[in-house]
Amino acid sequence: MKPENSLNTLFQQNQENKIVLPDFQRDLEWKIEKQKSLLSSYLVNLPIGSFLLIEGNKDDFPARAIGINNKHVTPKSECYYLLDGQQRFTSLKVFFSDFFSDTLKWENIWDDLYSQLRTRWFLKVESSKGSEDFFGYKDLSFDETKILKSEPSYLVEFIVVKKINKRKNAKSDWFNPGYSPKDDNGNPLSSNKKKLDIAKKSAEEKLIPLYPLFNSFNKNPNDKLIDKTLTFIARNRVDEIKAELEEYTTDDRKLKIKYYLKNYEEYDLDSIDEDDEEDLWKELSYKWQNDVKNYLHNLLKQNIPKIILPSDEIARGIAIFTSINEGGQKLSTYDLIVAKAAKTMSESLTTYIRKKCENDSIFTKAPEQRDISWNGNNIGVIIDNKLSDKLKYHYLNMLSILSNSEYGRFNGNTKNNSRLRLEHLKAKMHLSLSHEDIKKNTDETIKSILRAYAFLQIRCGVIDIDSFSYQLMLIPIAYIFRKDNNWKNKEIWDKIEFWYWVSIFSGSYREAQNDRCIRDTSELFKWVTKSNYQNPFKYRRDNIFKETNYSDINTLLLESEDNAVPTAIYNGIMQYILSNNPKDLVKIDGEHLILKAWEFNNGKKISTTDSNGVAIELELSIEDHHIFPLAQATKIGQSSSELRKDKLHILNSPLNRTFITSFSNAEIRSRNPKDYLEQIDNELSFSHLIPRDFSKDYIYKKDENAKQDYRKLLEKRFETIEMAISNELDRLIQ
Repeated sequence: MKPENSLNTLFQQNQENKIVLPDFQRDLEWKIEKQKSLLSSYLVNLPIGSFLLIEGNKDDFPARAIGINNKHVTPKSECYYLLDGQQRFTSLKVFFSDFFSDTLKWENIWDDLYSQLRTRWFLKVESSKGSEDFFGYKDLSFDETKILKSEPSYLVEFIVVKKINKRKNAKSDWFNPGYSPKDDNGNPLSSNKKKLDIAKKSAEEKLIPLYPLFNSFNKNPNDKLIDKTLTFIARNRVDEIKAELEEYTTDDRKLKIKYYLKNYEEYDLDSIDEDDEEDLWKELSYKWQNDVKNYLHNLLKQNIPKIILPSDEIARGIAIFTSINEGGQKLSTYDLIVAKAAKTMSESLTTYIRKKCENDSIFTKAPEQRDISWNGNNIGVIIDNKLSDKLKYHYLNMLSILSNSEYGRFNGNTKNNSRLRLEHLKAKMHLSLSHEDIKKNTDETIKSILRAYAFLQIRCGVIDIDSFSYQLMLIPIAYIFRKDNNWKNKEIWDKIEFWYWVSIFSGSYREAQNDRCIRDTSELFKWVTKSNYQNPFKYRRDNIFKETNYSDINTLLLESEDNAVPTAIYNGIMQYILSNNPKDLVKIDGEHLILKAWEFNNGKKISTTDSNGVAIELELSIEDHHIFPLAQATKIGQSSSELRKDKLHILNSPLNRTFITSFSNAEIRSRNPKDYLEQIDNELSFSHLIPRDFSKDYIYKKDENAKQDYRKLLEKRFETIEMAISNELDRLIQ
């Protein structure tokens, strides 16, 4: 069974699960602009590269549907696995076939599709002023050679993408699968009448839908949308031409008719009657429709070269994928590990990890006494239906460590050199893992990582993985929490939190992070598990907020040599404040909402009432708030958004920031800080580490002394923050 070269044949074989995507393949990456570039090249019949396929059978790899995330399929007994070309194949599929053909289940399909595939694609036949009339719309005379001899960039303006929304305007947007037009009596239109209505609306915008092309090409009797649309476009254009001709004198009208009907030389255009003329307009219209339709159908006849590897190449899996990695859409180390795992796993490693991350039982037996429902989604391990790159990074490192070292062994020449080593963090060691290592250690690896994520969010105020500044700091935490007894132990939690804050605020991870990570894993493990082991991080405790050009007061006030505050210290201060679960500054329904990092990554929904007493639902996010608003410091003609971009302005210091909800930010962003600071009681002020006398000391001014006044106020806040953190560190290890 050798697949033929036409795109139509490839689509058919994919539809029959004869060409499938192996589940170890990476997720769809191409965005709309990249897809447009591919389509414009395809429209002019330029080469778009070959597909790399490998012969196989249904038991070789788990397989999933092309374009639909996490939907698994059963391949035919003899099949081809698509190794290279997924981005192009999927893009072509969304151009010329309809993912939403099942309109009754379209919302479920929408959920499963990659976001860049929630679209429908069209060609606009009318050119803009000064552009080539490629589709011959003006004269209803189409010559496909104009397109085939053109540059791809010239066709881009004729490509129109309509975004499919699941809720917004779904019932009124004619291109949406949820479109639900009604007749004059308010009854939904039948399927055929609905299609007619869509064709009319598409024609009004002079758009030819491409997504029904695959069905139309195969003469599906239920899909005539392209034919109907072309009919309406041509009919409308004929009506426009006729209206134009009415404005001419008799002689000029005859000349103009001859121009439009120049290809019908067998007729004596000087003497035809009205009926003959009408027939000629219909013939002109029909010929244009037919020529355009033939061009569209020829798109599916285009040949795409393929490289087909024999079935025995499967045994050389990693070598094949590494070769692919040399060009095109590169495979990562994680992709290669997924490929290895496919040999012994019944489902994709990525799917397996995702299920583990979405399990709500990870927080079981934690020493925290808080009412917390937690899984990986709380901290953003899955973004747009894909595993976060940060999670993949942590997974590879922890998997390598757990597979290659003996737990708790850090020194000496142990059996098989199994002590924890720096090499365990390198790609070469990751790629040396066997499929047995992957299968054996993945559960422990994911459990350890998720426990570390939960700790960081609950104890350290980390809202999402991306705001976790030093990614390698996760390794010591995950390593220790691998063991259930460590996970259950509150004293161990306290010591890890101590290590985390002193490492952040002393700048210990600014340099040589890999080496620091391995050393810290060893020292932290010994400190938390061995009785009477002296605190190895005391020197960091003594150095918090003293590191020049990093965490000292001059840096935080933007007065250091390097000026900008490092992201890690900025995030650290903000996250420390959030870790204490401060109260929101503005009440909702008479109560101050308590801010908890683990509740806000995906937005927190609350039910309340508006000013008219109507029940509403708010979706709140946490926002970075300037205590002294930037608007108070703007000069004449300057906007606060301009000031926000000035990273060296003193009011952009983290000492002038705290987290509040989007609701509070909207309520107080334009108010004089003196007014709202006076309304903050002692408890609110303390929870945000805002000095209680801020409002008394603050005097609104915009003169040359303003910066000095702000400096004095922010120095007070620095002292408040430093004292709070120092007291917290002492409490954690008392």
